[in-house]
Amino acid sequence: NAAVNDYMHRATAVVVKTCLEHNISKVVVGDVTKSLNSINLGKKNNQNFVNLALGQFVDKLSYKLGSHGITLEVTNESYTSKASFVDGDKMPKTYNPNPKTKKKQVFSGARVKRGLYKAADGTLLNADVNGAFSATR
Repeated sequence: NAAVNDYMHRATAVVVKTCLEHNISKVVVGDVTKSLNSINLGKKNNQNFVNLALGQFVDKLSYKLGSHGITLEVTNESYTSKASFVDGDKMPKTYNPNPKTKKKQVFSGARVKRGLYKAADGTLLNADVNGAFSATR
């Protein structure tokens, strides 16, 4: 679809422009390909969501960033919202969809409520910020 392709080019251009303006040399994005296969938002929403060409977007972004010497890293997002960036929790390499088969991962902090994360030392921070920093490790 030409409209989607045009939007992707415009969106990736904005990301590249922002990186250049702020001297950003590395962009980290989450790998959502595995989670898209298991998502269930209802028949109609699944159809609409699956049509999002996230892989194409990341490919275009990688190409444009690379042409300016900016690296793009695709990272596994599993456990990023559970692991405490403040406490330096180790991130598991892969997601375990069946926790009964393996040892349960233990994290030092926890979400207190929606949008709020509490580290082991009592430090409170935005849960999304904690997840973003955890994903960059």
